[in-house]
Amino acid sequence: MADPKPAEERTAPKNPKARECMTSLPLQMSLHYNALLAPFLFIVGISSFIYKYPYLSPIYQVILIAVHILHVSIETVRLVLGFVGNLGEKVPALSGFWITSLLLQLPISIFLAALAEEEEREAVDPAATVSPKTEKTE
Repeated sequence: MADPKPAEERTAPKNPKARECMTSLPLQMSLHYNALLAPFLFIVGISSFIYKYPYLSPIYQVILIAVHILHVSIETVRLVLGFVGNLGEKVPALSGFWITSLLLQLPISIFLAALAEEEEREAVDPAATVSPKTEKTE
């Protein structure tokens, strides 16, 4: 004998207050595209770093090596925390994602952007800034 109820009613949850999935689709999409583009951004960043390395002062050379290593490692941890926190609906992991985004990744990105802007300004007008290597003594 066939069941008179439609298939939707047979598979519907018995509890009307069943737990809904609360993941954020826009966050997941941005994490997905960030994860897809991150390797290319790392390659471009390291390529530009290799290209400009000989022209930097020794202090900037050491700082940039440390900043690039931090940037790659923090970005990897940040993306993993974002995926785990959003898809698994885990608040601690999602909180870790936001904290690493705001407190760690943002200052590093601002430093790298400010350094790139300063180098661009020097490339346009090298006479405007005098580096210790090019100073002439009379």
